[in-house]
Amino acid sequence: MTNTKLAAELRRLGRIDQTRRKIFRPGDTWDDAADRTNTARLKIIVRAHGWPTITKVGRAASRAAWLIVQHAAFDKSFQRRALHLMQAAHRKKAKDVPLYQIAYLTDRLLVESGRPQLFGTQFKISRAGLVRPAPIKDKTKLDERRTMFGLEPFAKYLRSANQGLKSKYKR
Repeated sequence: MTNTKLAAELRRLGRIDQTRRKIFRPGDTWDDAADRTNTARLKIIVRAHGWPTITKVGRAASRAAWLIVQHAAFDKSFQRRALHLMQAAHRKKAKDVPLYQIAYLTDRLLVESGRPQLFGTQFKISRAGLVRPAPIKDKTKLDERRTMFGLEPFAKYLRSANQGLKSKYKR
């Protein structure tokens, strides 16, 4: 059963998260105040309701929760806790937390701790203005891992990321 009030709040927080990222330009100074506010609220929600799964809040609101935790780099402890909750929810009911979300958050935590990522989801922007992947563990099995977690082949993902970056900053 979907908690509609909670779902609406999470979708609102998700819009805040994405709006800030759409207007950010190279050279801007990132202000993480909205991320901190969203994360503080998500922590309260998680304490009260557990991880906001698709069954609890619907697909869009659950995705918003994932985006918020994905962008909570200043609170790695919460990110790790959320990852464990997401994994447990997925084990309990596979379609309640998409594997791609687990892959992205796993990579985010690995890269931010200085270790190679598993799924190739995390990038750095080169001086030439191209996205380049952060180091990847065992590249020979990368697409196999990506497929298992519902991700497209890495070469296609990299092309899309570079095209998206060019179009975003072309203005």
